[in-house]
Amino acid sequence: MTNDTNDWAVVFYPETTRWWGRICPGEFKHVALMRYFVDTQTWMYLDLDFEGLHCFVRPATEEGMLPIAKTIGKCAVLKFPVKARKFTFRGAFTCVQFVKHALGYNKPWVLLPDQLYWSLINDGAEHLKS
Repeated sequence: MTNDTNDWAVVFYPETTRWWGRICPGEFKHVALMRYFVDTQTWMYLDLDFEGLHCFVRPATEEGMLPIAKTIGKCAVLKFPVKARKFTFRGAFTCVQFVKHALGYNKPWVLLPDQLYWSLINDGAEHLKS
């Protein structure tokens, strides 16, 4: 699969069914990734939680997008380019650490989904959906 851009769609969830959603400060409680591949006309969705990495690839058709649309219905989605891979992983491998690693986004003080959202906005992320 190839992609004509070096961008990820970063999906921010305002709620989660996990217990930490009740104590996690800020508007966003979870974060995941999506990417479009031109040559295969498919979307890839990546979501890391404590059950593991959930990955699925769907055709960019209306029926193929239905599971993704249901998943991201209430979410904010930002477009952000991948940076050079100078990121060193430290700490627990959370959804935020996973997304930062995939983006090559080296901001060690960003630990929560809401912090990541505002940090990406401040660094020029573009709104795809809000």
